[in-house]
Order: sequence, then structure tokens, then C-alpha cells
Amino acid sequence: VSDTFFSLNYVDQLTEACAAMDDGYSIVQPLFSSWYSAYGETTLENDNEDLECLLSKLSDLSVRSVVLLGYSTGAQDVLNYLESGTHAHMIHRIILQGGLRDPEVEQKDYESIQQSKDHAMRLIRQ
Repeated sequence: VSDTFFSLNYVDQLTEACAAMDDGYSIVQPLFSSWYSAYGETTLENDNEDLECLLSKLSDLSVRSVVLLGYSTGAQDVLNYLESGTHAHMIHRIILQGGLRDPEVEQKDYESIQQSKDHAMRLIRQ
């Protein structure tokens, strides 16, 4: 799988935006056990365990509120964790992106996807 550690093209911009805010936000990107060679061999429950470890460690560091951004399968991971995670109370907001993403279709049908994105942006501005 190609969508793994720091593969999103906006991680740098998010990091810079967080640094510019006075709210104390930081970017933390976990390395899930389901990535790389384990892709397709693990379950959402395995990712749930990874999120549990991350949020437990953040809690130990006195972090009380987090915003989770789930991209692709990560969107499913976030929703799954909200249902059963021990530290779900720490989650202040969620961002779900590309939960049904298909990179091959994106490359073949760029124009149609761009029209859909433009339409979504018009709806957001309304």
C-alpha cells in the first residue's frame, strides 16, 4: 500500500498551521502495525489496539483532548475506535477523509472527480 507514513501531501501544511496556533495543537502520526508488509493481513481491531496504545500514552503525557484525522482505512479506524475505545472520551473532534478512496479511479477519471470536488466546495460555501 502506498498511503503510509507521511504520504499525504498536506502533512507539512498541517504541522505549520498547528505551530502557528496558540491552542497547543501538535501533529502526531502513529505507525500502525497494519501498514507496509502487514497490509491486508490485519483487522480494524488491530488498528483499534494501536490507537488505544497511542491515546493511552498521550493520556500519560497529560493530553486531555485530541482531534483524530482518519484517512482512507483510517476513517474506518476512527469510527471503530469511537464505538469501543477505552480513551474515546479524549476525542474532541474527528476528521474523516477518503473513507472510500480508490487511487486507480482517481487517476483514470480525474475530470469527473475534480467536478465533484468543485461541487462539494460550492456546497460548503453556501
